[in-house]
Amino acid sequence: MASREQLRDRLLAELTSYADSWLDGAIDQYGEDFSLGTMAIVFEVEFPPSVPDGIAGTDVGWTCSDHRNWAQAGLFRRAMLLAEGTGD
Repeated sequence: MASREQLRDRLLAELTSYADSWLDGAIDQYGEDFSLGTMAIVFEVEFPPSVPDGIAGTDVGWTCSDHRNWAQAGLFRRAMLLAEGTGD
C-alpha cells in the first residue's frame, strides 16, 4: 500500500498532466492574452472492491475557487450545457 505522500504525488502528477494538456489547447483556442477566472474541478473517486470479485465503488466530488454558491452553480450549469452540446 502506498504512503499518503506517494499517493498524493501520483495524483498530483495526474492532475498536472491533465492541466498541462488543457492549457496547451486553451492557448490555441483563446490566444496568448487571456487569464483564468473562476476554476473548478469535478472528479470521480474510485474505490477498490471491498470484497474479492466485488464491484468497485465510486463517488463524485468537486471543488471551486469561488466560494459563492450562485457562481459555482452558474459555472457548473454552463459546463453541463456545453458538455451536452446545448450551450454556445
